[in-house]
Amino acid sequence: MAGAQTKLGKLPRDSGKALDSGKRSATSGIAFFAFMVYVIVYLLSMPNRIPAIGVIRPSIAIAALIICFLFLEWSRLPKDDSGVSRRLLYFVAFIFLSLPFVEWPGSVLRGNLQDLIKVVLFFSFSVKLIDTISRLKAFVFVYLACQLIRVLEPLYLHYTTGYWGDATHVGAGEFMNRLSGAPVDRMINPNGLAFIIISIFPLLYYLLFHSTEKKYKLLFLGLAPFLLHALILTGSRSGMVGFAVAVAAIIARSRQRKLAMVLLPLVLITAFPFMPSEFQDRYLSIFGMSETHSRTFQGRIDGWGDDFETFIQRPVVGHGVGTSLEASFNRTGSALVSHNMYTEVLIETGIVGFILFTSFLASVVLVLISIARQIAVSDYDKQSKDNSFVLRLSEGVLAWAAVCLVFSMAQYGLSEYHFYVIGGLAVASSRIMRQAKTTAGNAAESVGSTSANAVAEPEGRPPIGRGVKRTCAE
Repeated sequence: MAGAQTKLGKLPRDSGKALDSGKRSATSGIAFFAFMVYVIVYLLSMPNRIPAIGVIRPSIAIAALIICFLFLEWSRLPKDDSGVSRRLLYFVAFIFLSLPFVEWPGSVLRGNLQDLIKVVLFFSFSVKLIDTISRLKAFVFVYLACQLIRVLEPLYLHYTTGYWGDATHVGAGEFMNRLSGAPVDRMINPNGLAFIIISIFPLLYYLLFHSTEKKYKLLFLGLAPFLLHALILTGSRSGMVGFAVAVAAIIARSRQRKLAMVLLPLVLITAFPFMPSEFQDRYLSIFGMSETHSRTFQGRIDGWGDDFETFIQRPVVGHGVGTSLEASFNRTGSALVSHNMYTEVLIETGIVGFILFTSFLASVVLVLISIARQIAVSDYDKQSKDNSFVLRLSEGVLAWAAVCLVFSMAQYGLSEYHFYVIGGLAVASSRIMRQAKTTAGNAAESVGSTSANAVAEPEGRPPIGRGVKRTCAE
C-alpha cells in the first residue's frame, strides 16, 4: 500500500494510546507503583531522612514485594529479545559461581553482594514493568525529579548556609572546599554529585528544551544555570570532562552544530573569568596548567597503574565484588577505592568478569545505536507527543551513555545504578518502538484491506444493507 513503511512506519497520532490500551492486571499495576517507591527510597536515601523506616530495610522489603508480584505475573511479562538481559544474567551468575574462588568471599556476602543486587534490580524491574509509554514517562519523571532534588538540595544549603560538604587537599597543608551531596545524602561525594549533574543534563536538554511546548523550554533554561553552577562548585575535573562529552554528543546530533561549535567557545571564554580563582586553577590542571592541582591529577593517573598491579594478584576471578578498597589496602597500605570503573571490575571480578560485564555494556550501546539508526531512517510522526517523547528520550539516553563510559575512567561504578538504569531504558524504549511499529503496521493493513474491498465492489446494483431495500416484487 502506498505510504506504508517497511521498517518503522509513520505512526498514527494516537499510537501511544493504542499501546496503553491493552488490559493489564492489578498485580502489574501494584508492582509498577512499588517500583516507583523503590526508586524514590533508594535515590533519596529515605532511611536517612526518616530514620524510623530504616528499621524495616525499606529497599529490601519493597524489592522482595515486587519480585513476588513478578512471579505471579511471569507468564504475561514482556520479554527482552535484545540479549541485554541474558548478558547481565551471565555476569551475575558468574559472581555467584565464583564466590568460593575469590580472595574475600566473606566481604562479598557481608554486604557487597547486596549493594550490587539493589542496583541490578533497576535494570530487571525496568525491563519487566516498563511496557507502555505511560509507564516510561512515569519512570523518567520520578527518576529525574529525584536526581534534581539531590542536586538542588545541597546547592540551596550552599546559598543559604554556606554548606560545602567536602574539601580536598591541594598540598602544603591547604584545602579547597567542594560541594557534595546534602547531609542526608552524604554517600554522594563531589565527584558523585558531578556525575549526577552531567548524567541528567542531556536527558533534560532533549526532553525539555526539544519539547514543542514553551513552558518546558523555559523550565530547562531556568534549571540549567543552577545545574552548571553546582557542577562548578563540585570542583570535579572528571565532571567537567564528562560535561564536555555530553555537550559534544548533543552538538554531534544537532542540526545547528556549526553554529554551536562557534558559540560554545565564546560562552566558555566569557564565563571563565567569573569563576572563583581556586576553581579556575583546579580546572586548568586538566591541561597541566596548574602547579597546585596538577599533583592531585597525576596522582589519579598513577592510581590506574596501582589498580592494574592489584588486579594481577588475582587475574582470573578477582578479589570479590566490592573489595577494591580492601584489595588496595592489603597491597599498598592505602585504603582507597578504585577510581576507575574498568580497573575496579578487573580487581573485583577478574578478566572473566570483565569480559562478561563489558559484553553487557556493549549490548546496551548496540541497542541505543540501533534506536538512533531507526530514528534516522524512519518516517515517524513527530507531531505525536508520545512518539516525540520516545525519540527525545532515546537521544538523551544515548548521550548519557557516552558520558558514563568516559566518566567511568575516573569514578567507580560496578555497584552504582547508572549503567543498569541506562540498560533498562534502552531495552524498554526499543520494545515500545517495536510495539508502535506493529500498531502502525496493523493500522496500515486495515486501511489497505478496506481500500481493496472498496475497489472490488461491483458498480452495478448496490449490495443489500447500503441504503437500497429489496421489495417483494423483486
